[in-house]
Amino acid sequence: MEKPIEMQELGFVTRAVAFFEAALCVEKHLSRPGHPMTPLASHTGAYYLAGHSLELLLKAFLLDNGMTDQVLRSREVGHDLEACFKLALDHGLEDLAPLSDEDKELISILNREYSDKAFEYYKGARVTQVPRFSAVEGLMRKLFPPICKHVGARQPSF
Repeated sequence: MEKPIEMQELGFVTRAVAFFEAALCVEKHLSRPGHPMTPLASHTGAYYLAGHSLELLLKAFLLDNGMTDQVLRSREVGHDLEACFKLALDHGLEDLAPLSDEDKELISILNREYSDKAFEYYKGARVTQVPRFSAVEGLMRKLFPPICKHVGARQPSF
């Protein structure tokens, strides 16, 4: 038996919070002075976790706005942050969370590596450009409160 759609939304938000909390922990741990790995190599895990959190958060918003699970799993949307973001904008995300041009560009830059799985799998020195993690964190902190409120989820404590 399929769960009611609102349960899916809350599940997506719950997991988005968990992945973002994990991203913050990884980033904090790897940013400590004297950490032996190069910054990009060590931080790819934090970027992956933050990207996955963003994907789940946007999909929770889209589910709440009537988007079907089938569309969100489609090849056109799938794990493409820009596609999810464009759909979210089309469904009124900016009415809840006004975003700057820099925020929108940040999603585009993050998506180049996230949707191609470059944060997950080593493909040589292929990761070309990532935003500052603090910028990603700022974007996520801007999106979580209004989306959580919109879907009826508890506000995260981070």
